[in-house]
Amino acid sequence: MWYPKWYPRGNLNQRVIITRYNEMRREKKTEDPTVLKFRDRWVATVRVPADYPGTRIDYWDTKRRGFGLRVSGTSGRQSDTKIWFIMYRCRGVKRRLNLGVYQGEPGGPVIMKLAKARSEAEAAFGKLAEDKDPAGEKPATDGPVIHGDTFEKIAALYLQERKKNLREGSWKEYERGLNHDLLPVWRHRIASTITRADVKAVVASIEQRGAITLANRTISLVSGIFNWAIKEELLTANPATKMERWTEHPREVTLDDNEVRTLWMTLDQKPFQVASYFRLCLLTAQRRSEVLGMTWSELDLKAGHWRIPGERTKNHREHTVPLGPQAFEIIQALRAGASETDGLVFTEVGDVDNWLEKFRLRGINARPHDLRTTATTIMTRNGVSEEDVGRILNHTQGGVTGRHYNMYPYQKEKRNGLRKLDAAIRRIVEGRDHQDEKVVALHAS
Repeated sequence: MWYPKWYPRGNLNQRVIITRYNEMRREKKTEDPTVLKFRDRWVATVRVPADYPGTRIDYWDTKRRGFGLRVSGTSGRQSDTKIWFIMYRCRGVKRRLNLGVYQGEPGGPVIMKLAKARSEAEAAFGKLAEDKDPAGEKPATDGPVIHGDTFEKIAALYLQERKKNLREGSWKEYERGLNHDLLPVWRHRIASTITRADVKAVVASIEQRGAITLANRTISLVSGIFNWAIKEELLTANPATKMERWTEHPREVTLDDNEVRTLWMTLDQKPFQVASYFRLCLLTAQRRSEVLGMTWSELDLKAGHWRIPGERTKNHREHTVPLGPQAFEIIQALRAGASETDGLVFTEVGDVDNWLEKFRLRGINARPHDLRTTATTIMTRNGVSEEDVGRILNHTQGGVTGRHYNMYPYQKEKRNGLRKLDAAIRRIVEGRDHQDEKVVALHAS
């Protein structure tokens, strides 16, 4: 009997010796850094290598062929997710089965330890030896990210992933769409059982409310969730692929003077923070998410302006908004009633959409985007140039010069425009908007 010189002699047959010898070679001499023997300490600290070009890497265990750990996250930093999986062939088809999550979030409790994952892998390969597909009976686990899990869990992970790259306003829109229209219907549904007919039923109910744009956005959201799940190999099909959208007609609504006056007076009867929120949307002409996300650290009451950081603006550029007299008075009153002066300004507004629905039932239009459009119209009507209005709205100026070279802040021009807006709204509310206008009669010669 031949023995490797390093192997202890004993009553072992040749097959056992050669098998052990090959295992030792794989453990000690492999040149692939992703193939190694898994150990608890290594699993706890492993992350995507700093020099790795991607954000996701698969490691393979030498002790059990086909057993792996997928590590996802930013290269060189703490990993976001670590998912146990197996790769196998069943009846000639290559397949992947996620067994469970090692850790839900960095620093959080361990959900599936290495020993448990090995046990699940062995059970799955045992079914394969019996000519059964392991994916047919997924091992039960309490991990939040596994194949065949509920729509709620997969959608939550999708939101977590998108949150890294989206500005806060866009991410909040995704979250609102999920909570309002999708989770009430599909919360406990197994994601893989959702069909095209299910998607059509949800978006049809939204379209029947007259929210055509929202229906189209919902299709895009569902498609995005399933496409991401397919990329992560959690699902295999997207029920919203190439689903037909409705034709959208731009909704540009401008409140007339009577509607502005009615809204302003109605707000007198609402909680102070709610009234202040809608009034500042009109007086500053800024976006709903920017006003709602206003913090005390962004406000300089001595200088009389509001600085919105680039991470909260649509064009990712810092934007300074001069405060007109009424806007300044509102913020001073909010400051006087604030229990804290280092967090959000609006802590008691709640769900803006609920307030919009209450206003709508009373025949009052108060959509923040329509208030922004109304403010634009009032400024233009009172002599503010289109260029200065665009700067107040924080629209990107056209041309290379405007986008990259012209660093002039236009604070004087923006302050002048917002003061004209402030004065015009005051006249409208007081019912004297046309008092100073002169009517000149033209007589034929």
